[in-house]
Amino acid sequence: MSHQDAALTFTLVAIIIATFQFTLAQGAPFRDMVLGGTKPKILPKKLRFLAFIQGVLVLFLALILLVNTDIVHIRLLADSSFMVWLSFCISALSFLGNVLSQSLKERLFGVPATALLFFTSGVITLY
Repeated sequence: MSHQDAALTFTLVAIIIATFQFTLAQGAPFRDMVLGGTKPKILPKKLRFLAFIQGVLVLFLALILLVNTDIVHIRLLADSSFMVWLSFCISALSFLGNVLSQSLKERLFGVPATALLFFTSGVITLY
């Protein structure tokens, strides 16, 4: 897999994850698929705000990878290569958190998605 293919794959998965996070932020009843599935129904307002921030963060990380693989050119982010490591570390922690989740639904959705983020960000980091 080329580093540009990895960036595009990361971006596609990031869009899916961000969409999920944004639906949580809007009050979608998927709480059993996040935070270990401890409480079903809708997230409280504070956690809904954090879901929104997480959606924005994953999209920002995708943008960083697109810039650093020369797919997108944004002058302001041209010297952001150190942030590729940030995307790798956040992806690794997200993958680990999903693997360790007590919620089967969270593992079924989160493990494959974050595994792709972890793998593709690793490809770019090591390129």
